[in-house]
Amino acid sequence: MTRNDFQTVVVGGGCTGSATAYWLAVRDQRDVLLLEQRPMGHALGSSGDHSRIIRHSYHDNIYGRLTRRMYDMRARLDRESGQRVFVRTGGLDIAVEGSSGTDSVETYRQVMETNGIPFEKLDKRRLQERFPQWDITEDDVRATYQPDTGLIDIRRTTVTHLTLAESLGVTVRDTITVRALEPFDGGLRIVTDGGTHTADKVVVAVGSWADQLLKPLGQTWDTTITEEQVVYVRTPRLKDFSVGAFPIWAWHGDDIFYGFPTTARSR
Repeated sequence: MTRNDFQTVVVGGGCTGSATAYWLAVRDQRDVLLLEQRPMGHALGSSGDHSRIIRHSYHDNIYGRLTRRMYDMRARLDRESGQRVFVRTGGLDIAVEGSSGTDSVETYRQVMETNGIPFEKLDKRRLQERFPQWDITEDDVRATYQPDTGLIDIRRTTVTHLTLAESLGVTVRDTITVRALEPFDGGLRIVTDGGTHTADKVVVAVGSWADQLLKPLGQTWDTTITEEQVVYVRTPRLKDFSVGAFPIWAWHGDDIFYGFPTTARSR
């Protein structure tokens, strides 16, 4: 049987694809090709920003079972690269008693309890003693504080994964668009603008382009792309809302709002 060009081809060079390539190489699979349709570092995908939340508090135990391992892998990335991609901030989940958000907060607590993750339960008084920045008019509040929540510098994380992956022998190519994936007896053909490759396996990590690439294979999610509204709030009390004083927070109700502490630097 003819050997394929690569053991694994990873399609998509964002945060998920870059991490996949790196961890394949860590596990001694060096015959890996990563393909990205745009120049590395572009801002048109889900990794084109400076911050993402890392947390133990999730709405489903499917995710909750993974978080300890996620933190371990993040710590290893820091050690192996010498980069700092994680900033610990702590995290709050808040809801007014009797609102639709209390069920969400309770579910998060149950997921963390199931997985042995420590957290604090705060009522309104304790919340405002701990974080006096919060001025909540409602009397009854249910809040959860988890100290390990933090920010991941997603662009730095992606670049770090790519750099380490290449140092371990992974082939990384950008500005190459994958047009089709064609299964055959013994693997898959990856048809690109720059030619065709064969692989034993393909990992698709293309975010919002997944339907377009996978529909011919009979796999679709009918993905709906939405535009999220981002608001930057300037405060004269910079220190009170900086990392170390103010945590990541999520307000649970009929709508969910969440926010980060400021990471501004003094001039």
